[in-house]
Amino acid sequence: MSVIQYDSTDLFDTNKLLQIGDHASTPSREINALPLAMRSGSKIVGSQYTMKDIVVQGVIWSTTESDFQQKVDELKELLSRPGKYLDFPWRGNIRRYKCICSKNPFTEEIRYTGKEMIFNVEFLAYEGFGRSSAVVSDNNNDQTGASISKALTITGSHEAMPIITINIDSETILSKIEISTNADSNCLSMVQDFAAGDELIINFEQRTVNLNGLEIEADGNYPHFPPGACTYTVALTRTAAQVDINVTYTPLWL
Repeated sequence: MSVIQYDSTDLFDTNKLLQIGDHASTPSREINALPLAMRSGSKIVGSQYTMKDIVVQGVIWSTTESDFQQKVDELKELLSRPGKYLDFPWRGNIRRYKCICSKNPFTEEIRYTGKEMIFNVEFLAYEGFGRSSAVVSDNNNDQTGASISKALTITGSHEAMPIITINIDSETILSKIEISTNADSNCLSMVQDFAAGDELIINFEQRTVNLNGLEIEADGNYPHFPPGACTYTVALTRTAAQVDINVTYTPLWL
């Protein structure tokens, strides 16, 4: 894909010419701070990215008035669809932003032999980041250790939110599975009477844990997978066990 698309539809073609497509700015960042006692200053206790503005400007035109009006109506309908992906070609790949069109002004209607109109569209990327179109996968089968650590290099400029799938090939008294990384002290713990054939899926974006298709409770906090070098650990409380571990994630970009 070499053009900008919204909801898998080209925003620019022979009747819509691109002038500006700006998605390189970073999203807003919300800072959580607490004032220091009895002195000036504050302590940063956390931060999170919020939303990102994306501007697309172009010219829509046609040789006949009726066709021009039809194309304007079609573009308005396309931009009215909420929660769709806005796709930009970038570095030989695609950056995908889940968006809603927050401002869709059509201005400067000009009559020549046909019709022309400038449009300046503002999208709100409410997730705060863009997604790659490709998924990264790390597979480690037939793991038998009590503590299984694997090194990853997380692609992207935002922390990854992986899906970790653990398939239990065999076990003897496997009662707890814990997941952590070297990025922080967080640890997510699942306590169950696990059995051979079980499939455990931990979705870091949705913050859900499913065992054989049913959601179960988990204790602790989800660990972080920051960009760059990151090592995750799966710890098994068991007498013996063999598991397959699959980690998949979509690189996220600010």
